[in-house]
Amino acid sequence: MAEPKFVIQGSDYPVPEWISFTMDESEILYDKAKMTLDQADEDLVFTPGLLSALMLIAYMRGNPGVSRKNAERVIGAVALADAIEHLAGDEEEEDAGPPSPAPNEIASLGEPAKNDESPPSTGVPGENDSGNQDVVQLPTGTHG
Repeated sequence: MAEPKFVIQGSDYPVPEWISFTMDESEILYDKAKMTLDQADEDLVFTPGLLSALMLIAYMRGNPGVSRKNAERVIGAVALADAIEHLAGDEEEEDAGPPSPAPNEIASLGEPAKNDESPPSTGVPGENDSGNQDVVQLPTGTHG
């Protein structure tokens, strides 16, 4: 599996590992995400602030001469979907595509399962969800 990365302006930037943060990078994490490094080992919720901080740190590491202000302009203009496309790493070949549904499944696409007692999700966190969300784990630089 490929390492998690951000794609920013067509270039790949590895997701920074917590253990490698400098003091300046720790301040960026706090400024943008209101979190400290001791909170990094907890299950993370990818808030816009956390993603922005990680992307900013990754971009500045890849472009050492850029100022924080200019880097923030670049990161602020990135389409979120494009930037996080490879955040979890490449788990399978890109041209594999999703499996095609069986003919008997096509008719039921978009309909809730008959034995599903929970209401359909509205897509709004905390509203009609069971709390079972996929959590992307970032590299921490520690192995254990």
